[in-house]
Amino acid sequence: MAEHPEVFISATTRDLASYRREIQDALLTLNIFPIQQDSFALAYGQLTDMLRQLIGRCDAVIHLVGFYYGAEPPQRPPGEPRRSYTQIEYDVARALGKPIFLFLAAKDCETEKTPAQTDEEKSLQMAHRQAVQSCGDIYYEFTGPEALRSRIRELRFPARDAKAPRRVVNLPYNSLVRSLKVAMLRWLSSVNDSSLMGGERLVLPLAKRSMDWAG
Repeated sequence: MAEHPEVFISATTRDLASYRREIQDALLTLNIFPIQQDSFALAYGQLTDMLRQLIGRCDAVIHLVGFYYGAEPPQRPPGEPRRSYTQIEYDVARALGKPIFLFLAAKDCETEKTPAQTDEEKSLQMAHRQAVQSCGDIYYEFTGPEALRSRIRELRFPARDAKAPRRVVNLPYNSLVRSLKVAMLRWLSSVNDSSLMGGERLVLPLAKRSMDWAG
């Protein structure tokens, strides 16, 4: 098992390649290893097996959803719906119960190019966007690389070996402050005044009052 957390990056390449690089660089600054799938020659069954192994070892997944459908694997089994590589990565992450950080490109999002696609591919991608928006999980919109990079650095990723829930939970800052205050008050209350020196006895009441004011 890797020593550092690993996060899988799921995004189409032709329109969001620069955003994939931004995420990769941001993760590295956090001492998190980015993992990506760059093989686009595998058949459907081989692809899903490989993704289960690749995503299965990761601690979380970052899934970017733009307006471009992207490439899809060949030799789709009969009865299987059309899904792009990126959409299948999302499906596998869901099936494995991985924490997924969702990012949707805004309508005015800056992309390198607007690749040509069929009307059916546009409809398939819009259906995927709507499914992500209605899945009940938190998602973030992004309009440019800087905004995305800043948001990635603010995320709280599961610790290695942590039994994290599938839904991403961000602890509010105020809750953290209250927890620290309670711990400090308990420690101050446990201090025995008789064990303190003269100057320390003067400081202790002031410390207790300052904690009350901070509430």
